[in-house]
Amino acid sequence: MFTPQDFQAVNGYSNAYWGWGAEDDDMGYRIKKAGLRVSRPSLNTGRYTMLVHTQRRKNERRVEILHKGMERQPWDGLSNVNYSVLDIRLNPLFTHMLIDIGKTPDTY
Repeated sequence: MFTPQDFQAVNGYSNAYWGWGAEDDDMGYRIKKAGLRVSRPSLNTGRYTMLVHTQRRKNERRVEILHKGMERQPWDGLSNVNYSVLDIRLNPLFTHMLIDIGKTPDTY
């Protein structure tokens, strides 16, 4: 969970990752580079449960992409993402947004 200002400070998530793997490590490096810190609340304050899902295909290039992540960080993320908003639904406790980010690249 980020404040909007902190998410902008790290330039969001990289757009180089498709499939499964290394995107969380890349975000960790972005957080550190921005001088932010990760805090973990006690289990009495906050916790999450991962939804059951089928694991996507592993991105075999994930390590190569990760090693060059800090070179891309200034321009790869929020600053260059392409998307279309298809639907927005306001609910009492959350906003559901349906976003089209395009087709999965054949190269991953």
